[in-house]
Amino acid sequence: MKVKSLAFVGVSLALLFLTVPGAVGWQERAGLPAIERELPSDPVASSGCREARAVLVTVPHLNLAPVRTVKLAAGQKQLFLDNGVLARVEHVKRTLHQPRKYGAVIRPDEAWEGRAIQIRSGPSWNPEKKLWMIFYLGGGYATSRDGIHWKKPVLGLVIYKGSKENNLMLPRTTYTPGSFFDSSGRFNPKLFHILEGNGINVRAVFYDPQDPDPERRYKGFATSIPFGPLHPAVSADGRKWKVLETSSVPSSDEFHLFHDARRNLYVATVKQQGPYGRSVYLSVSKDFVHWTKPGGCLIFHADQRDQKLGAELVRRHLRNPDLRQPTINRPKEYKTDIYNLPVFAYQGLYIGMPTVFNHSGNTKNNSDGFSMVELAVSRDLMHWERGGTGKSLFLYRRWREERTTMLRNCWRPTNPSLRRPK
Repeated sequence: MKVKSLAFVGVSLALLFLTVPGAVGWQERAGLPAIERELPSDPVASSGCREARAVLVTVPHLNLAPVRTVKLAAGQKQLFLDNGVLARVEHVKRTLHQPRKYGAVIRPDEAWEGRAIQIRSGPSWNPEKKLWMIFYLGGGYATSRDGIHWKKPVLGLVIYKGSKENNLMLPRTTYTPGSFFDSSGRFNPKLFHILEGNGINVRAVFYDPQDPDPERRYKGFATSIPFGPLHPAVSADGRKWKVLETSSVPSSDEFHLFHDARRNLYVATVKQQGPYGRSVYLSVSKDFVHWTKPGGCLIFHADQRDQKLGAELVRRHLRNPDLRQPTINRPKEYKTDIYNLPVFAYQGLYIGMPTVFNHSGNTKNNSDGFSMVELAVSRDLMHWERGGTGKSLFLYRRWREERTTMLRNCWRPTNPSLRRPK
């Protein structure tokens, strides 16, 4: 499988494969290669997931656990990321392969972009224009014919520091420096003063060519107050937006949104507190208008093993002079949690790339440490299996190297740019 250009970092991603020097049998399920780990909690058994489950059981081609019968679609590739389609194997080793890094394909070279380009959805293929479109944090818009070479067209739509000579498209609100902090320097999300904009921000935008209503083909989440609840928003052109008050999806500062086009299912993974700190909850919709409540529908979190492994990873990180070092090191405050979970649908599976945050100590308003991206897989969005726990999917580079990317954080797209979009 080849996947090109994960938004701002181009990679060739061969996720996992089975090396099979012997025979593969299909008569029994004995001797399967061990899955790295499965989360101990069962979201289906949780009352908080009943609303989401009621939607998912109506979705075609979705193998909702605990039903273990996997229906194979004709012409669909089978990725051996889990044991779902395996009956029996011999002489097999499951290996996590790290992708090859090709370098950045979009860089923050505009004054308004700051130090990074971030996304909470993914590139969208526009079949009418025959190009890829990407909408990134802060309201930016870029296009590409091949998913590798990107352009930032000057749109003349949004004023930034007195000028419309920029590629800003989405509704955007900025705040005065020092907003969100009280007189003692403590973070307070209710303290803010608008610098530019009308208070509305639209993020996680994607293009949905399947929607029969042309007025709704651009979709995203809108907020009317900082760190406020997410509301579905729709547009005919990506420029003028209508915020729908039909649903409210609570989230903290992290969320991801994607569309499973094959099943026509809209999915949001949002960050809230869980058993070991930051955790991931699920909200779904079949029409983008009405969303299930994520509260209680916990689908991904750290566990006790993560705490032990994370502490060892922090110690190992601190011993390596080639890696950028945390500014705080307090062993009693070591902790590991899940910062976010971008997900995309591919060949009947849901492939997730969770950010595992290893804390090295607390700051006044947050904590210091470093993040690493792992790999996870699910067939129903509720039950997830993690592969290569403790091993980062993306390799770290020497932090002093010129043009270094992915030092401590990496935001992954929820819709990879396939070489031949279909």
